[in-house]
Amino acid sequence: MKRMHMNKVNSLKNKLRKSRLGTFILISTLACMPLQGCGGGGGGDGGGFIGAATLSVQAEPHTIDTGDRTQVTIQIRDIHPNGILLKVRFPKGLAYVPNTSFLEVDDNQVDVGPDKNVTKDSKTFLVFFLDPSDFTPEESGSLTFQLVGNEAVTDGLLEVDADVNDPLVNDDNEFSANTPEFGAEDSVDVEVTN
Repeated sequence: MKRMHMNKVNSLKNKLRKSRLGTFILISTLACMPLQGCGGGGGGDGGGFIGAATLSVQAEPHTIDTGDRTQVTIQIRDIHPNGILLKVRFPKGLAYVPNTSFLEVDDNQVDVGPDKNVTKDSKTFLVFFLDPSDFTPEESGSLTFQLVGNEAVTDGLLEVDADVNDPLVNDDNEFSANTPEFGAEDSVDVEVTN
């Protein structure tokens, strides 16, 4: 009889332990559920976008002769509140044509000129520091500029990338061609023939 009583007591203890564990798991799960809706991501309707900016690039024409020009257009949307470094990378057989870069927002054009124009090894980088106030009231715009073909380029890739402008770092120190921190967000093929 004592043994039967002990078995019942042990059985109740096990149920209580399982019940406590089950209660703990249930409470933990319920506590974490509100966190499941949070998180990163981007795109969509712009309401949840957290990146530096949304970019797309075009070049017309794609194929040019040496000495001819191509016009590059970069569409910029969802610019970060701190502003951005808009970085453009292309083969050194192409060169930026001075005084051809304009930012257009709501049918207004502003001469912006690149803040940096640096060649490193076989690539040239143009860097534009753009402020969100440049994009009001539309919050989107396009940057256009021209490149000239100086020498033959086959399979040339023109790429764009945006980084959030760090307000704690001087713009002069924020970009280096030695460490460009470049992850292309969009690209277009450009070819220069002789």
